[in-house]
Amino acid sequence: MVNNGFGIAHHGLGILGLLFLLLVIAAVVLGVILLVRLWQQSKYPAHPPSPATPWIDPAVSELRMRYARGEISWDEFSQRMAGLGYPAQPAHVAPHAGASQPGPGGQPGPGAGAQPTAP
Repeated sequence: MVNNGFGIAHHGLGILGLLFLLLVIAAVVLGVILLVRLWQQSKYPAHPPSPATPWIDPAVSELRMRYARGEISWDEFSQRMAGLGYPAQPAHVAPHAGASQPGPGGQPGPGAGAQPTAP
């Protein structure tokens, strides 16, 4: 206990020291709360990032590869695409030998580039 000469005894930090200690504790608590919120936002963003490239169905990719390797015909390709939920080309416009009908995605179908034969 210290007497300051005015008849008032001081014990420890005093009022200003106590206020400073409370401010430090409040700053630490707020800092922890902000860090937890930032950590949660980085873990679960409010708006997921939009992909730079569109999603490609792996089944369609495999089907296109099989068609490109010649393992399946255009008719089978169209049927399987329809089975996957993609629009199928009607049978009356299915390409035939020597035709230059567009295939999936606007790419040339089988026989594209072949010169038509004269009758």
